Amino acid sequence: MVVLIGRSDELGKDNRYIVIATDGLWEVINPKACMKIIMKLASKYSLDVICRVLLWIAVKRKSTDNISIILVDLMYCNAHSMILRN
Repeated sequence: MVVLIGRSDELGKDNRYIVIATDGLWEVINPKACMKIIMKLASKYSLDVICRVLLWIAVKRKSTDNISIILVDLMYCNAHSMILRN
């Protein structure tokens, strides 16, 4: 599941990604579509590539605002934390 910053959803144990983005993305890609894109690409591509795809889609859809995207993989953070503890 993807958590979209700017909404009041609480993080749960099933959440995998957090998307922090400016209006330039959200004016042309709704949260559900963003989640589907991320989930489809996540098994094959890096977070950087996924952000570039989201940016490309926003530009192709004629976004009129600035576009900044941060995609956080919560599972990576958890695995990294566990490695540091051992």
